[in-house]
Amino acid sequence: MKMLACLALAVLLLSPCRAEAVSVSGRFTTAAYTFEREVPDSLSAGQFRVYQTGALTLRGLGAPRLSFQTSLRTSLDLLHRAGNDPSTRLQYAHFRWAGERLTLTAGRQFVAAGVGVGTLDGGRASLRLRDYATVDVYAGALAPLGRSKVFAGWDDGHMMGLHVVSSKALRTTVGVSFYRRTRRVAPYLSAAGAGYPDSLWVDRVLRNGTFEARPNALEQQMLGLDLRHSVAAWSLYGRLDLSAAARLRVRRGETSLRYSDDRVTLSGEYLYRTPWTPANSIFSIFTQRANHEASGRGDVRFNHLFSLFGEFTNLFFDGQRGYRASAGAGVLNGYVTYSLRRGHGGVSDGVGGDIRQRLTGPVWMSAGVHYASFRYEEGIGPRSTAFSSTLGLHIRPVKYLSVSLEGQDLAQNLKTPTRLNPFPGFRHDVRFFFRASAWFFSSGSPMPMD
Repeated sequence: MKMLACLALAVLLLSPCRAEAVSVSGRFTTAAYTFEREVPDSLSAGQFRVYQTGALTLRGLGAPRLSFQTSLRTSLDLLHRAGNDPSTRLQYAHFRWAGERLTLTAGRQFVAAGVGVGTLDGGRASLRLRDYATVDVYAGALAPLGRSKVFAGWDDGHMMGLHVVSSKALRTTVGVSFYRRTRRVAPYLSAAGAGYPDSLWVDRVLRNGTFEARPNALEQQMLGLDLRHSVAAWSLYGRLDLSAAARLRVRRGETSLRYSDDRVTLSGEYLYRTPWTPANSIFSIFTQRANHEASGRGDVRFNHLFSLFGEFTNLFFDGQRGYRASAGAGVLNGYVTYSLRRGHGGVSDGVGGDIRQRLTGPVWMSAGVHYASFRYEEGIGPRSTAFSSTLGLHIRPVKYLSVSLEGQDLAQNLKTPTRLNPFPGFRHDVRFFFRASAWFFSSGSPMPMD
């Protein structure tokens, strides 16, 4: 109700604008997902969850450059009413003024600017400095995670950041970013005498035979650098994310080289990353190990009916090596593929194919089959198997309405028990997904939406 009241207030604020100057566009999506599972212990589990999403955009609110955009999503499990059902979330609701060089946004919005990513309730300004650079600045309270609050206060958690992008150099784009996020968290308790390692966030207080560790509010602080360069059919990309919460260390490093023309696409990539752990979390005091990936990809298109593609990736994690590979062909409106994986996570081999075919003008169908054999540790124990088949029907009877229905049947024969599947043997799952989307516009031509 509080959320609806906030949206109603926004509508009231917009009402004085001249109706003939405001253009309105929107999208409503209704979706339903259901599955039924049968496991070897003769028990079955089911779920039937529905989703409703609405998005609305109003442009020209008294001024051609001013707009208001909002989106609301709610979901409900019709079989098992959990304590948080119905789950409703205001995804975004903000005003935006877009000038020739300056863009201002105020309200709930999603930010992705260099290393800074998150949803905030606050403001953002983007300024273009002639042809030299674009400066993006944002700050605001973090959107609440649960449903207890519609809006959270600054002290509950906030984020701020800066992203500067320059394309002045010939064919080269360089970005530099800074990001800081804080969040109030609960203290941790431990038995007296157990102690904690030295850490910047630990403030130990002896209370009734226990240690109370009070984390500070700093959750993440990052520095980022990204680079893009292109010449002819070649493009180079590099990215470096540095964590500066406690000490300066590399959080993610990535580089890739790509060649692409009308028929051939080749690329090579190297990726280094460490687990993302909040600086004010108890997990930040444990040892964290990085993983590396080196991969190569290729795609050759002979004509619009046939192509070949392949990929190979070498993985390094905690002193162990592994690899994954895939190869396949694109045939007509579908593809067939073979994939394998070896290493720390076990072994698997799989084959499959998908096809998408138009039946009539507004109706097309999709179908696919996939088979895999796997085990959780390399060279140990028998292999389990899984087979899935999917069938979908997609209809667009008019320009502003689309309907999709898709069903999947999954059969697994598990040879060894796991924590998630303690009963080895045959397991059968049936899933069904439905989605209908409708758009409306104030004029005859579609309008872009965020």
